[in-house]
Amino acid sequence: MKFLRNFCAFAFFVGVLQVLELCATTENGKCYQANQFPMRAVVLGGSGQVGGPMVQSMINDESYSEILMVNRRHLVQYEGIDKVKQLVISDLTNVYSELLPLLQNGKYQAAFMALGAGKARLLTPEELTRVDLDIPTAFARACKEAGISHFSLLTSAGADHTQEYSRWTGTGGGGGFYLQIKGRLENAVKDMKFPFLHILRPGAILGNDNTPGFVQWLAPKIGFLVPNNWREIHSVDLGRAMKDAPKIQCAAEGDVPVINTWEGLEITEVFGNTQ
Repeated sequence: MKFLRNFCAFAFFVGVLQVLELCATTENGKCYQANQFPMRAVVLGGSGQVGGPMVQSMINDESYSEILMVNRRHLVQYEGIDKVKQLVISDLTNVYSELLPLLQNGKYQAAFMALGAGKARLLTPEELTRVDLDIPTAFARACKEAGISHFSLLTSAGADHTQEYSRWTGTGGGGGFYLQIKGRLENAVKDMKFPFLHILRPGAILGNDNTPGFVQWLAPKIGFLVPNNWREIHSVDLGRAMKDAPKIQCAAEGDVPVINTWEGLEITEVFGNTQ
């Protein structure tokens, strides 16, 4: 019994150290809790499976005083909520030219990119490139030119620009071309050198209409067999993690941008889970 108690205590101690390490390290410095709130935020993809819970979490969080949602259509569910503003751009390929003039007043400090193809496997390579790379890159460029300091980016576990198209997986999530697009997006945003860049790379997303039902049923049951970077997370917890990412700031040397990347299980370990 004494051995068991000691073992459990040791395991708990190691777990705490791992979480602290994730919270305290980044590519270019040490992290700490941010204190420059409340912030005004601009959001792309706020009506999606992850963006929706993220916006709802922001509405209930006093850390955000205003949320500018960039949508393809007006969302009636946000009418009457004072802190939510909406910019409707029916053709999001024009997001750069239509958004930038509204951001140049310098009132926004944080941006969130949660846009993504819901059923990527049904798109052509050209369509997926437009939705998951071209539009998000244009959004990020407008935010960077407007002086926004925090940029939170949703991509995917395994994102890698060197991946290649496969006829077996096509444009489907987790396939080579899909991961290539996500990797290219990460690289494009990194090259913009936001002072603070937060990248979230989820594995299987639960509570998501676009994740096959059998995956949502099976993933929690075999999580211990799945590599940590592909571990599951609920869409509500992922949205909340995106909202909280700017609260972890990092001190960098000189003008070197800070890049935080959390993948798979790391997201849950750092930001917790409620589902």
